[in-house]
Amino acid sequence: FLWIERKTIERCDMAVFTTQSAREIYRQRFPQVAQEKFEVIENGYDEDGFEPQKINSIQSLEVKNRKITLLHSRGLYSDGRDPSAFFVALAGLKLRKIIDAESLRIVLRAPSNERHFQTLVLKYGIEDIVFIETHVSYQEALSEMLAADGLLVFQGAPFNSQIPAKIYEYFRARKPIFGLLDINGETARVLTSAGFDDMANMISSSHIEQALESFLSKIKTGKVYIASDDLVLSSSRKYRAKQLAHIFNRVIY
Repeated sequence: FLWIERKTIERCDMAVFTTQSAREIYRQRFPQVAQEKFEVIENGYDEDGFEPQKINSIQSLEVKNRKITLLHSRGLYSDGRDPSAFFVALAGLKLRKIIDAESLRIVLRAPSNERHFQTLVLKYGIEDIVFIETHVSYQEALSEMLAADGLLVFQGAPFNSQIPAKIYEYFRARKPIFGLLDINGETARVLTSAGFDDMANMISSSHIEQALESFLSKIKTGKVYIASDDLVLSSSRKYRAKQLAHIFNRVIY
């Protein structure tokens, strides 16, 4: 595999990566190759998936007198995307009466190994707030994002050079985002660059508790950040295709 990789990098006209950190890894691995040969085109969202949802008519920032719903869509793991510290933080907020079943609902949609995570939810006494739900269709998952008041992303240190593709769907949904991350990773960089600052160290329950309390307060008052029109536009696969076309032109001409 290393031989194939070396031959590919040496012989290609351009090498395109989906994250900046991945590009830097290869620049360091192949210092003899011209640095301008390495480019980045990030992942994006598919606009076709959102058109039927009429997203602009779905806004839910006015939540003072009803239950807030937070959603995490798709995979969680016991390493790298482990929600255990998040559960501890929720238990702490519940004990302090900052949250309860009447004010907050958290949905973990299709996290994989549902039984394991349900056991953790019961262990920390938050089963009236956190709901482990099974797989739904892609269209239903997008609809659920549009209906939520806030979206959660878990991305720990083992995945620091990766960005979960759903981040771009989250941008398109124009919903507040709460990141449970390693702050040195690509996901934290992308969120910060995009203007999102509601983040916490994924493995620190005390940090999560403090940051989540602030995030929920912002949602209640309607002072929480959502993606700008420019960010949404530049995160689409249509925009990424234009970036790829630009690379084709560079190679050809």
